[in-house]
Amino acid sequence: KELAAMIDAMDFRTIAIDQNVVTQGDDASEMMIITNEKAHCSVTINGKEVRTFAMYDIIGEATLLAGDHHRGATVTASGSEVQVLCLTRCKWESLFTSGVIREEVSTGFQESARKSSVKFDKVDNARVAEMVKNGEVLDEGVSIVA
Repeated sequence: KELAAMIDAMDFRTIAIDQNVVTQGDDASEMMIITNEKAHCSVTINGKEVRTFAMYDIIGEATLLAGDHHRGATVTASGSEVQVLCLTRCKWESLFTSGVIREEVSTGFQESARKSSVKFDKVDNARVAEMVKNGEVLDEGVSIVA
């Protein structure tokens, strides 16, 4: 029931090949789930590719955790158009405050989102550390957390 309510609250979008799904540094107010089978997205931080996303991957889950969030990476559609379902933080909060989503579901989802964000941060930091080790140049201001 709660999952159906979340899906009903989501907007559908199509992003063309080579267009950004999200851009690093931009304000973030929604999370997205990639829905099409042939989707392929390049994820870059400071111009360096750190991973790829495909069907069922979630973009911007941390948006639901904090109201003042900025995109930590640029995600670009590559290889084919990308279809996403988008859930804004505002709609998420509305579902929660109206009682459609129970507190334990909200807490569980947010904890899962937090774990995903931490996991990706660790993976990204390891890849950036490898780039530094290999002598690749990074933009000023990039910090690496081991």
